[in-house]
Amino acid sequence: FAAFTVLTNIVLILNQSIISSDSGSVEHNIQERCGLNSLEALSGVVFDALVLSLGKQASSSTKEVGIACLVTWMRFYKALGGDVVLSGYTNAVAFLSKPILESKPGNGGNDFRLRMGGLCTVGECDEITEALLADFFTCKGEEVKRGLQSVIDASVKKHCNSAIVPQIDGLIATFILLLKCKSESDLSQSLKKVVMSGSSPITSKTSFLYSKAMIDATSTDVVVKTLLHKSIGLASSLGDELKSLVCLNSNGQPSAASYALAASIACPLK
Repeated sequence: FAAFTVLTNIVLILNQSIISSDSGSVEHNIQERCGLNSLEALSGVVFDALVLSLGKQASSSTKEVGIACLVTWMRFYKALGGDVVLSGYTNAVAFLSKPILESKPGNGGNDFRLRMGGLCTVGECDEITEALLADFFTCKGEEVKRGLQSVIDASVKKHCNSAIVPQIDGLIATFILLLKCKSESDLSQSLKKVVMSGSSPITSKTSFLYSKAMIDATSTDVVVKTLLHKSIGLASSLGDELKSLVCLNSNGQPSAASYALAASIACPLK
């Protein structure tokens, strides 16, 4: 736990040192002040060490800190302009994506949530997050897509069996797939059905994405707090039909998506 914390602090200091210079571009400052090749080599060593450590038995809280550290270094490496050719980085991508690629990813449970939830919530959700996720698809494109779809399908079934449990794995998978979609036509039929159920008021038929359990979790779970409103925003940008997600009906009732969006923005984490 202490080693993970120290490594995270080191990379944050390095990152701040690089971007705080007044002269020249970020790339120039990296090469002048730190040496790009040296930092890439250091990152490779850190990736291998972290993946090895995270593969050992540890408590969920220790793994959570370790994964946050790993993702922070991966973000730093991508900011340097690094790509998937570095073996340590490739090992890090393989480690985080393992729960997606297993035979029954919908049953990945805590492992999927820790790894992919950490990847999506550590740091800002920005172009670096998109670049990291793009590398997962670059390495194992169709397998990753099928695995994420399986997580969503499993969440749909679990929600039908018990609507009182928030399907956070399904939210993570939905967010990642929406981030990769360029238009409404890129959505699978099952994903579109999950997303489009938000255009009507909340009922027993509302999908797991806008369920009362998910909305309640916006004040208790950092993954839901971070990804729910972003998922709704991404979906709303994909086409005319999906623009109607956030709306009021003729009786003035908010749609399920509107209610979820308001809750995820307004409710502070407890």
